[in-house]
Amino acid sequence: MSQTPAAQESWQDVGGGTLVKWDEARTIEGRYQGSVEVTGKYGKQAKHTLLTEDDKVLEFYAPAILQRKLEDPRITKGTLIRIIYDGTSEATGTGRMAKSFVVQIASGAA
Repeated sequence: MSQTPAAQESWQDVGGGTLVKWDEARTIEGRYQGSVEVTGKYGKQAKHTLLTEDDKVLEFYAPAILQRKLEDPRITKGTLIRIIYDGTSEATGTGRMAKSFVVQIASGAA
């Protein structure tokens, strides 16, 4: 097995990405890469990843409302999705306020 000298290779960093926080209105879109379960100060949470059109990695935690939307069976690895958070909240069935998200998939993805 021959190996190419490392000096001739083009290298890119892997691991990690830009962490998206839902503290202000924003829209993100890209190809869904899935999620991993992590344990942090708030217990176990899923950290989701998107790969943008320009190959940037976006990572985000999903509040419960967003998590339920991401569990739609049409959203699988590679699906082009858009997540819109307009900065507002809505009342849940229990009367608590929760951030309001819209999740869309590209029309050819369904």
